[in-house]
Amino acid sequence: MAYPAYRATLASGFPQPHMILSNTSCSKDSTTIMMPEQHDLEIDNELQGQIFPNVKPKSLTPLLQTWTKCICVAHFDGPQAEFVQASKVVVRVEDGDLQQFEEIAALQHLGSLAAPHLVPATFRVGTGLSQGGKKLAFSITAYVEGVVLTEVYDSLGAEQREAIMDESVVAVKSFYNIRLSDEEFIQAHGGVLSKKFQANLESSHPRIGGPRWGYFHDARSFLESVVKRLETWDSRVVFKKTEDGGVLVEPAHSSLKHLQAVYISQSQLLEIESGAVMSFMDLEPRNIMVSEKQGDHGAYEVAGIIDWEMAGFFPLGFEQIFKDSQCGCANAYFDWYRMFRDRTNDLVSSRDGLATAALFEVMDMARQSYLAQERRNFGLLYTRKWIEEEALVLDGTNGWIREPGTFEAEPWSEKKHKLLEAQVATELGLPWS
Repeated sequence: MAYPAYRATLASGFPQPHMILSNTSCSKDSTTIMMPEQHDLEIDNELQGQIFPNVKPKSLTPLLQTWTKCICVAHFDGPQAEFVQASKVVVRVEDGDLQQFEEIAALQHLGSLAAPHLVPATFRVGTGLSQGGKKLAFSITAYVEGVVLTEVYDSLGAEQREAIMDESVVAVKSFYNIRLSDEEFIQAHGGVLSKKFQANLESSHPRIGGPRWGYFHDARSFLESVVKRLETWDSRVVFKKTEDGGVLVEPAHSSLKHLQAVYISQSQLLEIESGAVMSFMDLEPRNIMVSEKQGDHGAYEVAGIIDWEMAGFFPLGFEQIFKDSQCGCANAYFDWYRMFRDRTNDLVSSRDGLATAALFEVMDMARQSYLAQERRNFGLLYTRKWIEEEALVLDGTNGWIREPGTFEAEPWSEKKHKLLEAQVATELGLPWS
């Protein structure tokens, strides 16, 4: 079966990225927001005919339905030539930013060209009208056999987890081979992204960014935006232009007085913005499909990398440094984080040392600003407690490590996650079950 855990994974209490994805536990204070009654989005007969104009599927199996999103498996009577002889495909319909939807689909398409064995192919992207006349975006992608990694992660041994990470990192590094500077390739295969980006560094088109991040013409505006979103609430970090064309990033709050200002020279800014590569940005167990290896019961291999909402074009090494800020929020499995960093740290060290150090220091300043905020926020308190529970310290550009002299913590699990959630809820005076 495919995607059986899709609903459970997206609805679970595991922390989600606090930087980009709003309306998550990591970015909202502990208050109740009343929303008007709404109904889950459906693929009605009118819309279905527009999505599948040639052959109507015999049935649709829902995987996920919310007010703004519907994901289903479409089943056909037999192999379909337009879907590479597949008899099942995944159809995704969303009510939201149509341009953003198309850009995310275009990134997944590029990913499937870089790693065709691990990224589901995109067969069609378009828009259609529901019976009520509402314009909706849709995509049709290849069906992947397997389960979401989060469903089996706790049962896997260290060797099996490492094997899955090794497979995943091979794909991630293949994505980095797609560069904005390869103008011919982007124009031929980038779809709507070819209109958004231009490789010509003399042009006024964006050089960095992605659908959920925004698009930026230079490194300074990109970093300033990322920092503000990481801080989430009060802005405590200030960017100042310098006379030589560089930028000075300064802490501007007493809670950050222990931090030094960071100077980024003009040449370092140019290096950061000129080498953007395609980056997935969210390689976590919830976005990886795995399937059992044939003849090896209980062993799994990567079947697909899904959910491309966080992807975009970013400086090489930024994905690794950004992941530091997401520990205890977007990812509670420290071993997964550490495996990813260890297997990709060569990409960080391969960059200019000063530029990498400056990039890290700015991101770390934003991370510390977020953690120092005085908010009764579930996600903020969870992250603080998670770092303490895991006994972690930040080891420069190497990322988070176990504090020297501490015992190896018990492996993270759904059970430990639930216990920590309950502690946070109790401290905030929130009902929890």
